[in-house]
Amino acid sequence: MSERSAPWPRRPESAPAARVSPHRAPSGKLRWLTTLSPESGAAYAAAVAAVLPAAERRLGREVMADRAVARPGEGSLAVRIAPWASARRRWRAEAARGLGGATRALVVTDVRDCFASVSPEVVRRALREAGAPPDAIDRVIVCLRAFADEGVTGLPVGPAASAVLANVTLAVLDDALRTRYTPHLRWVDDVVAFASSRAGGLRALAELHRASATIGLELHDAKTRIIEDPYESRSILHTSNSPGAAPGVA
Repeated sequence: MSERSAPWPRRPESAPAARVSPHRAPSGKLRWLTTLSPESGAAYAAAVAAVLPAAERRLGREVMADRAVARPGEGSLAVRIAPWASARRRWRAEAARGLGGATRALVVTDVRDCFASVSPEVVRRALREAGAPPDAIDRVIVCLRAFADEGVTGLPVGPAASAVLANVTLAVLDDALRTRYTPHLRWVDDVVAFASSRAGGLRALAELHRASATIGLELHDAKTRIIEDPYESRSILHTSNSPGAAPGVA
């Protein structure tokens, strides 16, 4: 199926497919969330559900957050994210394991403006590399381009389907750390790596910078650190889902 023939729900002009609005998080951070119309939300969920098996196969155990399954919805398949609490328990258990042994430096970082920076073409490439069916990929791209026409930059923040696309796109970061044999965990765009020395941590960061640049993303320098104090490392990994958000600069 070509993109030109891929389905998209018809709608009246008074009902936009997507609406972006500001939302103040409890932390005080301002986020721009996307509300989809029922029709466009269903189309997006069904499109991503069709690529979800391939996307999930692309991910390793290092990816903790927003692991998803496709389940029957109202007349189509919908995307359901695994419960947050179980993902958090896994994170804590794996973090404790990662801090043991030879770890002497903890690398924490995240991607700047991650969802807004992921373009449809980057998503297309990631899904192709994951082995998703071409016609299913086309349907996903049709959705993303329709949202862009409504003023959405990158992936819409809020829908579960976007988390699936973000995770598979960021799998290049996992690949980069595996090439350096550096154990790590990833919570969507937040990454922690367990290095045997500060020098090893710097090499891991260099690989992450290189990998993110290949898909048009950049690491958030203000949220990037190398931590050599084991007590601080434990505190960060056990008190935050977003360890890259910890204050300080490497």
